[in-house]
Formats: sequence, structure tokens, C-alpha cells
Amino acid sequence: MVDLILESVRLHHFTLPLKRSFNVANASVATRQGVLLTVTTDSALTASGEASPLPGLHSETIGTVVTELKKFKQQFTGRTLIDSPRNVKEALQNVLNDFPASPSVRFAVETLFVGLWAQQAGKSVAQYLSNTSRQNVRLNALLWGELQTMLQQSAEFVALGFRSLKIKVGRHALQDELAQLKRLLQVLPPSVQIRLDANRLWTLEQAKTLQSLPRERIEYVEEALQNPNDIPAFYQATGLPVALDESLKSPEAHTLLNLEGVKALVLKPTVLGAIQTLQWAQLAQKHRQKIIISDTFSSGIGINNLAHWAAALNYRTAHGLHTYALLTDDVLNPRLTLKQGRLKLLSDKEIYERIQWSKLSEL
Repeated sequence: MVDLILESVRLHHFTLPLKRSFNVANASVATRQGVLLTVTTDSALTASGEASPLPGLHSETIGTVVTELKKFKQQFTGRTLIDSPRNVKEALQNVLNDFPASPSVRFAVETLFVGLWAQQAGKSVAQYLSNTSRQNVRLNALLWGELQTMLQQSAEFVALGFRSLKIKVGRHALQDELAQLKRLLQVLPPSVQIRLDANRLWTLEQAKTLQSLPRERIEYVEEALQNPNDIPAFYQATGLPVALDESLKSPEAHTLLNLEGVKALVLKPTVLGAIQTLQWAQLAQKHRQKIIISDTFSSGIGINNLAHWAAALNYRTAHGLHTYALLTDDVLNPRLTLKQGRLKLLSDKEIYERIQWSKLSEL
């Protein structure tokens, strides 16, 4: 193999409507804006990355992203990229050493480079990162709204093949939420598990009331507590596994992995970047903790990149990429395929051929 020359770098802005608005922190989100980064090499390889900062979650804005990616275009057009490295994390650190960027931009650039290296090696990204031959990944479906709405949604999702459902909790009276969860579990098949996401809204005493739920039906509680150091006490009282997400950004994050009851890490590469995602995944594997790749309402391009990473890091579990179904439209046509609760992986070439350039504005 020979080194790659980045012959062409293009940037396109897009806006996609959501099926309903969502509150993220203090921001209401009804549309998704992002920038598509596409590269063509001297050997006609193409790869795409996406930077779509989510208001309320990312500190960078779409304006920041545009500025940074224009610098990337200026800095990297014509640059030579080493051939497929064995140590992806180290190679990414080296090639981006002189390009400081915000997390969403790093995600776009890093996944794009990995896509090029995978193609050069004649493999999919999932195969390149882990030698897995998986062609799809399982997803958890998102439930929202009042009880009757969630009952209807859950029935539809189960019929579509989903076996893992995720529900946001901690937003209403605790006893009301417990009653809703018990009702849902009554009607769901025993093969379906529920993931709860409390976003660190509960005290230890509030969270302990979950002990009234059947343990075998709750896969885990994501960010169950206001104080993560209470996780062992919660686990001892309820027997329910805990997953970390926001806590991974705290100064004491590494020590939290050692706490009794921490059984999973929910990793958002769009927030962490690819390098940090790999670092956390390695730590999770060391601690025998489940790895879940999660999204922040990306377009089909970002979702496909995430799906390859999900297949590589943990193909056995369901991943949090069902946000894709909440987009009214996409930059891809046809859209990605969701079937039997699984998302089909596409190659970079297939993705490039599906891009609807007419829906994009070149920068």
C-alpha cells in the first residue's frame, strides 16, 4: 500500500427537521444543523464525516464548526496521509497533533480518516477496527410521552424486532413514573428489557425506590444519581446495574469505573471524539463493562459512522442510535435501513453515492 494524498476537501451545510422538538439541557431543539466533510484522495477513495453540535450539549456552535472545518480544509488539502496504521489511536493523535478542534469537529475528522484507512486496507471500518464481519448492529428504541403513547410505541417497536427500550425518567413524580414502568413491564414480552436514563436527577433515597421493579427486566439505569459516589449503595439496595454517561466528563471519572455497580459505559463519540472513545472503550473492556455507543441526533452519515464503531467495540449489545428515526428527512436517499431492530452498515462508497447534494449548501 502507498500513502494517500487528500486531493479534494469539501464542506457542505445542512439543516434537517425533527419529528418533534426535544429539550436538551436548557435548549429546545426542533431541527438539526451540521456540516458534512467529504474528502477524495488521489487514488479516488472517498470518505465522509459529520460535525453536528447539539445545542445544550456541545459548547461549540455551528459557527465554530464552520470556522474550524474551513481551517481543516486549508490545512489538509494536498496533505499526504500515511497508509493504514496498526495503532489507530496513536495515528490519529499524530496526524491531528497540529489541528486543535472542538469535539464535534474531531469526530468528523477522525471518523473520516479511519474510513480512508479502512478502505485502503480493503475492509469496512468495523472490520478495520476489530476484525468483526458484522453487517448490522442492534439498536435500543426510544420511548417518550404519556403512558398510553409509550404503550403504543412499545408495541410497535416490539413488532419491529426491538428487544431493548430506553425511557427517560426523573422528570415527573417518582411514584407516577414507577407506576408507568410497572404497567409497561406487564405488557412487554419477557424477552424485552428496559434501559432507564435518569440524567443524574435522583437522590439516593429516591433511586432506591426502583427496588420494587423486577431486576431481570431492567438492563441498567443510566446516570441514576445526583452523586455518583452513591452508586455502590444504590446497587446494594436494588441490585440494578448502573451505566455512566455524563459522569465520564467529570474530573473523577476514572475512579468511578471502579465503583461497585458500574456495569456499562454509554459513549458518545460526537461529544468525546474518536480518540477518547477508544480510550474509554479500552478501560471498559479492562473492567468488563458493557460498551454502548450513543448518538446526538446525527444525520445518516454520522449514524453510519457510529454504527461501524458500535459493531467494532461491542456487537453483542443494543446501541443508542435510534435517534435517527426521529429525523423527518435525511441527507441520504435512500435512507439507512432499520430492520428487525437492527441497522445495516454501509460502506463509505455506498454512503457517498446516496448523498443528496441538492439538500446541501456548499461552504
